[in-house]
Amino acid sequence: MSEKQVQAALRKEWEELMARSRSTAFVTGPPTPISLFAELEEVGQGWEKLRESELLPRVAGRSVNSGWTLRELLAHLASWAKEFRLEIETSLAGGSFDYAIPYAFSVMGPNAWNQKEVESRRPTALAEIFAELESETRRLQDVVVGASKEELLRSHLYPLAPSGSAEERWQGTPAQIVLAKCMHDRYHLGQIERFLGSVRSDES
Repeated sequence: MSEKQVQAALRKEWEELMARSRSTAFVTGPPTPISLFAELEEVGQGWEKLRESELLPRVAGRSVNSGWTLRELLAHLASWAKEFRLEIETSLAGGSFDYAIPYAFSVMGPNAWNQKEVESRRPTALAEIFAELESETRRLQDVVVGASKEELLRSHLYPLAPSGSAEERWQGTPAQIVLAKCMHDRYHLGQIERFLGSVRSDES
């Protein structure tokens, strides 16, 4: 597959992810604090299991996709875990956002924001990156179970700006943000698991 084809496939997957997070129809009905907690618990366990892999420290510097090493991808995930948690806390408290995260015409979402966050974590040890990812997921669980179902389904204006214009930001609910985080985590967990599987195959 050529680099152009890889980029097209990644963009398509990102757009599908965001389209699903914008949907107001949930397969099993409207989410509840407990069901969202369970979704976060599942992805949290996925990160805990991944951290136990003996391969991880040895291959963290290898490229896992067309843009990032495994370590950089984990830093990306940690940055979004923190961002999602802060966005939900702010919206549940009735606050607003004075910044936007545009991602028009990018391959994997908001490239400039992603790169800045990944770079800020470059001096950070791999164990600390994992700790941030897991800690932010657990903190978000606490936020979710402390909210009411009504609060989690109340619409807010969030920083993400799909059109690229800071004036056209994404409107949705805290529940949708939680589900978007879980889908984002699962997507990359699968990517990492396939990568580690290929390394094991090459070494066997």
